[in-house]
Amino acid sequence: MKYNKKSEKLKIYTIPSSVGYEHRLDLGEWTFPIHESVLQQVTDFNQLCRYGSIDSEFTSLLHAIKQYTNIHSDGILVTNGSDNALRLILDLFATNESTFLVPKPSYNNFELMLEQHDVKHVSTPYIDYTLTNSEVYLKLTQELTLQYDVCYLINPSMLLGHLLTCDQIEELLKTYPSTLFIIDEAYIEFSNQESCAPLITYSNLIVVKTFSKFFSLASLRIGYLLTNPTLLQLIKPYYNYRDVSPLAVKCALSTLTHLDFYKKNKETYFEIKQYIREQITKINNPHILDFILNDGVYFIILCNDPLHLQEYFNRHSVCVRSKHADLKGSVRITISTYESMKKVFELLSVYTYMKIE
Repeated sequence: MKYNKKSEKLKIYTIPSSVGYEHRLDLGEWTFPIHESVLQQVTDFNQLCRYGSIDSEFTSLLHAIKQYTNIHSDGILVTNGSDNALRLILDLFATNESTFLVPKPSYNNFELMLEQHDVKHVSTPYIDYTLTNSEVYLKLTQELTLQYDVCYLINPSMLLGHLLTCDQIEELLKTYPSTLFIIDEAYIEFSNQESCAPLITYSNLIVVKTFSKFFSLASLRIGYLLTNPTLLQLIKPYYNYRDVSPLAVKCALSTLTHLDFYKKNKETYFEIKQYIREQITKINNPHILDFILNDGVYFIILCNDPLHLQEYFNRHSVCVRSKHADLKGSVRITISTYESMKKVFELLSVYTYMKIE
């Protein structure tokens, strides 16, 4: 059989098995409740035979997204998860000659997409966790003087939680007008900053957003991209409206209709984050080297032996992830309920007295 030989050299994107744990803290998603109206949409839905289409609910969702992101144009494309939005962008902009700037740590699946699109010129400068947000911005401006075709930034950044302000993003757009900026806002709700979506009036910006993280709709696979009309028209030939299910549209619309409920969830998130910060100060363990608690849905433990710490948590029915490959000595823990966070710090307090084998 004939097939694309390139696939033999590609990495496989994998997710570790995490079945049977009491506390799932390996996820990239928010684990708090969704509004009851969303559950009702799932219960009442009886049209599984339907493809996605541009019906009244789809149009209502577009309107709700405009209000939520505070944009005044129709530059919205609802996609089958934010991954699909990223693939659509790469279908248009990724070529053998394209030059990409992708600061690390980044989204591993996006890097795999670049390989799949046979992009050969990818610069991946490492952003150290010790840098402040201002220092990260300065490092980016220095790197961008090399003139890249595309710059992919997760804001807040994945794993480390560094956050660029909207003013800083606007300055990048103005200073480097020949560079397309893809701003992935998967975790923006886990900060006190508004979306940079209103900046899509600039010709070199695409903002990618999702309902998977803060709004807890990951299993429905629904996200969207925002950009100016010119870029949107170039992307649309790669787009299929059937990719977005009517059930996902209904649930996303119901979510944006009940934002007050999710604002309360956000208040709880910041309260739990403060609890984590207080507990961190109590840890005195020679094998725990540092903690990272910035914007985002994770906090990071830096330790002498991340695999040992991961296995220790796993033995006590708490599933966490070693991210040693992305950041030396790191274990990533999803910020979740008080119950889960209390369990984490109970285990860490005991781990203080354990000898690493």
